Amino acid sequence: GEDEETNAELRERTKKALVGTAGGGTTEGVESGLIEAFDGLDLEDVLIDESVSSGFEVVVDGGPSDSDLNDEIDRLQPVAVEGTLVRPTDVTIDVTADVTGGSIDASKVEEDIRDYISGRGLGGDIIRDQIIATIITGDDAIDGIDTLDTSADATSFSDDKSIGSRESPEPGTVTVNVT
Repeated sequence: GEDEETNAELRERTKKALVGTAGGGTTEGVESGLIEAFDGLDLEDVLIDESVSSGFEVVVDGGPSDSDLNDEIDRLQPVAVEGTLVRPTDVTIDVTADVTGGSIDASKVEEDIRDYISGRGLGGDIIRDQIIATIITGDDAIDGIDTLDTSADATSFSDDKSIGSRESPEPGTVTVNVT
């Protein structure tokens, strides 16, 4: 036979065996239930953190009011396990680029950069090469990028910017200058 299973092993095996339905009762069910209950919430907006000492934390980026989210978490959470709502910390990403070319629509390129940053979602790293690609493909008239300055919360970065799982990248000042 097999060795006897500990309570912790049984709990983990049971958690894995339960399907994360939107009806709640499991942490996966809480995640699915929140996404189903509120328009505009997607998988990249919700993080369930079970590493806390008691219960679990539900990190939600955007969506409805804290009160509405807490009510839904209370309805969905497993019995005798407390789920706590946590809002992520915003990381403001500023971008300034000097580009060369003909009749460039700088405002369209700026909007494309904002869309890239805000579309990264909860814990989504900012990839510098993606910013460059967004600029270059933002307008066919762009011949090149002369300078590119990026910062996160006013701290300059010249490589990729790692965003923590409880952080959300948000576009700050985005400026494209045509030279």
